[in-house]
Amino acid sequence: MSCCSNKLSTRNDDTNSSYEILKIDSTKSMYLIQIRNGKINELVLSERNCKVKSKNKIVVGKKYSLRIDPLDSYFNDDDFEKAEFKVDDTNVKNLTQGTIYMSNNLCGLYISE
Repeated sequence: MSCCSNKLSTRNDDTNSSYEILKIDSTKSMYLIQIRNGKINELVLSERNCKVKSKNKIVVGKKYSLRIDPLDSYFNDDDFEKAEFKVDDTNVKNLTQGTIYMSNNLCGLYISE
């Protein structure tokens, strides 16, 4: 399965809060950004192929205000829980204790305010 944030629209119930960046990994096409949401480590996917660059590059260990939307809300809950979720042949469900998100204010590793 491949993801593209341009194809996903943010819904009205998205979360906008401050999250600590724990770790940044990558695949061929996506950044896998592990965040702390309260006491739970979760995952935000961001496309690597981003043409927009700003001075606001995210850094591990810092907190940022992210507008996130749960990716599993686009799937049947039972199917999403049972199936592997792969990005470029990497199973990303084991990188999170909670939910996998997309963010509409991240482009690559750059955040728009």
